[in-house]
Amino acid sequence: MDKRVVVNAAQARALLSAAGTQRPSGPGLVAFPGLLYYAALRPGEAVTLRAADLRLPDDGWGELLLTGSTPEAGASWTDNAGAARSGS
Repeated sequence: MDKRVVVNAAQARALLSAAGTQRPSGPGLVAFPGLLYYAALRPGEAVTLRAADLRLPDDGWGELLLTGSTPEAGASWTDNAGAARSGS
């Protein structure tokens, strides 16, 4: 796997479709990577997203209100062993 390559649209649909079939956690397995791919969110932004941050109409496009980020770096990248910090 080359970490510099982003999946294409067909690969993303196949990945999300396969994840959705997993039980019991299928819907959760679709939501997180779906946000990363389709909304171009960073993982720290997707983790802090809450239902109150969503503006989803019955039809058409909605909005995601990004109110913060919780990035976490691995221990090899920081002096404090990967402690999370709020980016709000």
